[in-house]
Amino acid sequence: EFKQQCSSLRIFAFIGVNAAIVTSLFLDPPKSSYWRTYSPLYLLSSIGGAFGSKQPLFLTEKVEREVDVPDLYKQLSLNRRIEGAEAEEEEEH
Repeated sequence: EFKQQCSSLRIFAFIGVNAAIVTSLFLDPPKSSYWRTYSPLYLLSSIGGAFGSKQPLFLTEKVEREVDVPDLYKQLSLNRRIEGAEAEEEEEH
């Protein structure tokens, strides 16, 4: 009989401890940036923001790029580098 009482009490103790932890986090959240980014309140607002965004999800027109793909492929396949890329890297340092 005592074993059954302990077994039954275990479920309520588990629920009570978890409720206390969640209440504590809600009333006094950690100050870390990790918690601000991944907290349940932020997740709810980010999900709501995804549905209410003004920008279209898919592209509405073709994106034009100024790249000569055949020449770029030839440079990478023959030299394993892009001409002029070394000069750009040196300017950044």
